[in-house]
Amino acid sequence: MPECPHPELKNNKLCSYSPSGKPLTREQTEFAIAVRKYPILRSMVGAESGEGGREKFLFMAKMVIEHNKLDLTPYEVNTHFKEPLQEPELSKWINKHERKDYEGEFNEEYLETHKETYLKALNGYWRIDTRGVGVLDGFTNPEQEEQTKEFLKNVIYIKRDNLWYDKSTGQEYDQKAIQVEYGHIFGGRISDVITNFVAFKDAQRVEQTVYRPDLFKSIDDPIVKDEKGLLQLNTYRPSNVESIEDKQHIENFKELIRKLTENEGTGTDSKGKEVNLYDYVLDHLSIHFQQPGNKVRSAILFHSKEFQVGKNTFFTIVQQALGKDNCAVIDPIEATDKAKGFLEHQLVLIDEIKLDGDWHKKISTLNYMKPMMTNEDFRIRPLFHNWKDIYSTCSFMLFTNHDDALAVDINEARYTIIDINKTREQMGGDEFFNLFWTPEGKIIDGVVEAIKYFLTNRKISDNFNPKSVSLKTNFLNTISDQNKQPLIK
Repeated sequence: MPECPHPELKNNKLCSYSPSGKPLTREQTEFAIAVRKYPILRSMVGAESGEGGREKFLFMAKMVIEHNKLDLTPYEVNTHFKEPLQEPELSKWINKHERKDYEGEFNEEYLETHKETYLKALNGYWRIDTRGVGVLDGFTNPEQEEQTKEFLKNVIYIKRDNLWYDKSTGQEYDQKAIQVEYGHIFGGRISDVITNFVAFKDAQRVEQTVYRPDLFKSIDDPIVKDEKGLLQLNTYRPSNVESIEDKQHIENFKELIRKLTENEGTGTDSKGKEVNLYDYVLDHLSIHFQQPGNKVRSAILFHSKEFQVGKNTFFTIVQQALGKDNCAVIDPIEATDKAKGFLEHQLVLIDEIKLDGDWHKKISTLNYMKPMMTNEDFRIRPLFHNWKDIYSTCSFMLFTNHDDALAVDINEARYTIIDINKTREQMGGDEFFNLFWTPEGKIIDGVVEAIKYFLTNRKISDNFNPKSVSLKTNFLNTISDQNKQPLIK
């Protein structure tokens, strides 16, 4: 073919090429065809000075000739270099190579082990990549192949945020961090890999991150398909707290919830039926352990004029059992911030709720927060990111020490308001709370594991509907009276 120029072609001086792209003469082409079964010899044809050492190339040639018993000499190989070595250097190097031990140190196994390295030196790429690494050709060597596969397995590109997620750490990184972490695998050429990432056979890429407990498969397989059929990176991770049955710790926790709810006792549902608030609170908590991603569309607000009565105790235990990545504590300012990062949790506590300002401002703020209790689709803007739409199944609880914490009326349907109405001593004092806390201020070992077991395994009440409206309690009348329109009040 190279010897059949076509007069109508612009380039009618056709020729063959070496694997590294150098044009070959007719004689070099014929020699390349003659040694085509030996890729190392074939790749040497047309070699020039400054390409890694023709002296070294002749040593490679000598090994191929010896181990394949070819009717060929290094001198003949040299004549087909584009710039052959000249005497006396040629004989000097060939004689030096003659003294090598080709049955010992430089035996056939040695040649096989170094074959791909030699091809890299001759051609500028690794033939081994054709085994299936894909578009990473030119970036890996045999020793790095497993690391390369691990890179493709672990690293996921997030298109909307232009960030990279590493499954091995569970964190997001910018391009520079990925280059620092993985550059050594590719000889510092990771930027080339990133540039061509979309063409990689095994490249993983998603639209954006989502927090979807309902779609969770496994930590090793975090990519999910949403309702639109788009691939998303699911950042939800279940708690790694071990679930252990301990009846005493469980009874202590149940007693705590009982003490917190017994003043109100019951609430009334939308059908006018009395519901035990003790069971209602435990049902609300159990949903997150048994049905992660099932949103409870009403919030529980605990009120107490007294401090240190156990609200923080029970929620700290629940937070540690769910995991802090799934259960957050925020203040009212964060609750109304446009970033709304807290929505990517299972359960959120808005602590020390007290909406300041006049009556109109309280109403406005409350109305702003209500959709969070009921909706699943939101638009948020995390810091340093663009606005994005998210799907959230976050549920809420609120704590307050103020009667006028919220501007609600008697028809409120999203807040079940429970007045604790006890002092710390009426709750049991230090003797009772020492069942949960160490002197150093940490939850006693075993409590969190026991409560995870309890809330994961207790039967949720048949009358508990997470999609229903809130319960009406006696304290709802009090708090609504406190927040009437000023003239009416």
